Amino acid sequence: SLLQTPPPHEQPLEPPHLETLTRWDQRDEQLLEVDVRLSDGDAGGPLAPGLYTYSIQISHDRLRGENRIADEQLSFEGRPLYHGRLDQSAVSEFRGRGIPSFLGQLYKDSGELGPEVAMDWHLSGVARVQATPENRLLMRFRRFFERMIALGINPASVAAEAPREAAMIEFDGSNFASWLRYLVGAEAVACRTAERSLHEGPLPGLALFQLEAEGVARVAKAIFDAKPKPISFRLDELSAGQRALVILEHALAVVIERGGVLVVDEPANFLAIQEIQPLLARIKDLTAEGRMQAILTSHHPIA
Repeated sequence: SLLQTPPPHEQPLEPPHLETLTRWDQRDEQLLEVDVRLSDGDAGGPLAPGLYTYSIQISHDRLRGENRIADEQLSFEGRPLYHGRLDQSAVSEFRGRGIPSFLGQLYKDSGELGPEVAMDWHLSGVARVQATPENRLLMRFRRFFERMIALGINPASVAAEAPREAAMIEFDGSNFASWLRYLVGAEAVACRTAERSLHEGPLPGLALFQLEAEGVARVAKAIFDAKPKPISFRLDELSAGQRALVILEHALAVVIERGGVLVVDEPANFLAIQEIQPLLARIKDLTAEGRMQAILTSHHPIA
């Protein structure tokens, strides 16, 4: 999520906090690394396939309960694309104490040196580099993460109110209504696909989801076909399992449209195995067809 660029009106994502440190290790640093092999191009023309290597080191100050990025690197086939680091030689005064600045060294796609710019050590520099004709490889890597959806759904946290549009869904699904408000305008095809899957599966009779005004708020409601007139239910009036399925179906439909990656922790939570199995089978088929990628983690022997 550090690499996903939040819309300007949303708060930037923060690095992990102290409670995410390894409990049996006293080191104050976390090192996160990932290798990604990509083969697709972009609208600006084809890009060479190859392996990206990304790493980010987060340093924690246990006494102050603060953290900052100490080092961040991205390379493609061994060629550097970005290197952000703490600059111990340039010390600025902040609130009466010396703080080293954070510098981001940019590189061109060819590996040649680009400009060096000041960065915020609380935020990923890779996620905030401006797009140019010389850094299309970095942009492709970033789009890979922007197309990713990661979920560990907690239906109890899911509200029906959508105070504003949200271009990203929270890990627990709590802001699904705000995300739906965004999807209705930005990814309407995915919304229709999710509604059709729910209608044909776990929510027979479902016509559509819509956002209705209630005072100053917008409220997500499920509309069901019925006689003599349709019946509507607020999102938070659906059962926990139904809310989980609604979120999963929308996430799956969006990932398919984006050709992205779906990451779900414990997809079978709050659901009977006969409810989740059809969805898991579809995910398996879609990944085999190359239409998406998926990472599912579960303690369930079947799920």
